[in-house]
Amino acid sequence: MLASLVVLLALLPAIARADPTWPSSTDELEEIMYQLKAFRGRRFSDTVDPCTNEASGPGRQNAAEWLRLGFHDMATANAAAGIGGLDGSIQYMLDNGENLGPGFNTTLRFLAGYHSSRASISDLIALGVYVSVRSCGGPVIPVRGGRVDALGPGDTGVPQPEHDIALFRQQFARMGFTPEEMIQVTACGHTLGGVHSNEFPELVSGTEVGSDSTVALFDNKVVTEYLESNTSNPLVVGPAVALGKDSDRRIFDSDGNLTVTAMMDPPTFQAVCQKVLQKMIEVVPAGVVLSDPILPYTVKPVGMQLTLAQGAGSILLTGNIRVRTTHLPRSEIQNLVLTYKDRDGGDKCGHSCTITSTLLGGGRGLDDTFSFFPIEASVSARTGISSFIITINLKNGSNLHFTNNGQSFPLQDAVMLMRPQSCLMQHTGVFSATAAIRNDRGDLPTTLLVSYKAPRLGLPVPGLHNMTMSMRKGPCVGLYTLYSANWTIPGGISFASRIDIISGEMGSNDAVADDFNDAAELPGSCAPFQGSSRCEEVILGTTANPTTTVSSTDVATVSSPSLPEPIHNNAQSSAEGELRLGKAFSSFFQYLTNYIANFFFGYDRWQLVNHQLGRVT
Repeated sequence: MLASLVVLLALLPAIARADPTWPSSTDELEEIMYQLKAFRGRRFSDTVDPCTNEASGPGRQNAAEWLRLGFHDMATANAAAGIGGLDGSIQYMLDNGENLGPGFNTTLRFLAGYHSSRASISDLIALGVYVSVRSCGGPVIPVRGGRVDALGPGDTGVPQPEHDIALFRQQFARMGFTPEEMIQVTACGHTLGGVHSNEFPELVSGTEVGSDSTVALFDNKVVTEYLESNTSNPLVVGPAVALGKDSDRRIFDSDGNLTVTAMMDPPTFQAVCQKVLQKMIEVVPAGVVLSDPILPYTVKPVGMQLTLAQGAGSILLTGNIRVRTTHLPRSEIQNLVLTYKDRDGGDKCGHSCTITSTLLGGGRGLDDTFSFFPIEASVSARTGISSFIITINLKNGSNLHFTNNGQSFPLQDAVMLMRPQSCLMQHTGVFSATAAIRNDRGDLPTTLLVSYKAPRLGLPVPGLHNMTMSMRKGPCVGLYTLYSANWTIPGGISFASRIDIISGEMGSNDAVADDFNDAAELPGSCAPFQGSSRCEEVILGTTANPTTTVSSTDVATVSSPSLPEPIHNNAQSSAEGELRLGKAFSSFFQYLTNYIANFFFGYDRWQLVNHQLGRVT
């Protein structure tokens, strides 16, 4: 009894707040933000943790560069007019004289690896502020999702060291900051890193001079050393004074040092920075609606996938259940049980509706630890699956139930990307997709959507494009029908694409999708599907009864769409070999032409040119 009470008391911080209802629009951001290292780690913090990390070069503290990026992207905002803010527009403004140094470019290139339809560059910049500050010992900066990236450069107006205090006040007021907040955000932003000679050779010699004596620690020495007159901050002392570029001194002293004096107390400094930096990353254009603060789930399904098994009689359910063990030691967990409902929400699962799992691996973030429980089970295709709940059984005999805020965790079996029968040749972008669509949706259109990236000349972030095409209806196998499509993903970074399979009119209420599948996880060759050709009708609401047989034949082999076969020399037919070789060179030349054109012009413009010329690429 006492042991149970101890465990429950330890869980109170996690139980006191409800998890988001899964799936949530911020799920991808949540994983990038919290699921950082070890098993299934997203590795978003790798170049800023520890805070001393100089992954981009000697004297370049990556954490400081990430924090600066957040301010510079926001700083051109006109809050009253609802224009600008944290919108990613800085990617188009690296050569305008206001954003000096390689740090902005380097950071944006790193963030670009995480950019997707569910993670805008501006949201990633906000996550970067959280990660950089926290990895250096600073406060937890709450992050909300939902920012929308600008399509081009914004206005100029980033404060510069030579500006006078009157102009500083005008600039920060334009951003929506009071004179007091101007001082606070300057102090909080300059506690990491320093000034580099490459950008300001007139102010410093050598590689870098720190703004305080602890360049890799988020503390208040930037203000205490200033007030105690023992600072080496190049924006307070040194050549900057004579040149009129001692901007930190003029800002700190603009209210007679009242604000920085209040920040001499370390807890006060941390609390002030938490508040003002959150305000900084929440300056967004009018019309952008931010989510609630992104918090780590206590229990979260991760990578859940359904696949129609060979023979078409069962469905393979795979994935992981991630459990936050920050307040619940993993050593206290006996096992995890997933209890699912059949296709109609009942308990007729064919055999058992429960799946038991034990710990596989652990992961961690900057403040949290996680345990992963693998799910791998076979579900009857006849009865299917529609949702599940989770029970965590503890070694002391007690258990914890998670019902997704009373709604159960949804899982649809109507649309499935068939990963074994789909494939991608990453070096060429040649891609084949196979999907299984439940037969009750046979009269609805099936669409393939590929979200892919293509480099843009002179910009650190590749463009994000969408391609949609109708999928071809193939053979019926049991309760499902296979659909297929082939395409060549342009841009040269096909592995970064995301794949959606959509049944129904896109955007309609009846549309069902298996979406956001990672192209990097697809195999390099497509496997054939061995399925029964007995085509059966699906009648929803009758999972306990046999479905109506439409046609019946013996078991047949269904071939999935395959990638082009490699070219081989054929000693028996040299002419045929030469023809294939010629086609190979022609295909390669066309691919190279498209890649170069995509790089310089962007895919959409190149497609328009081909259309005008009457060509199909």
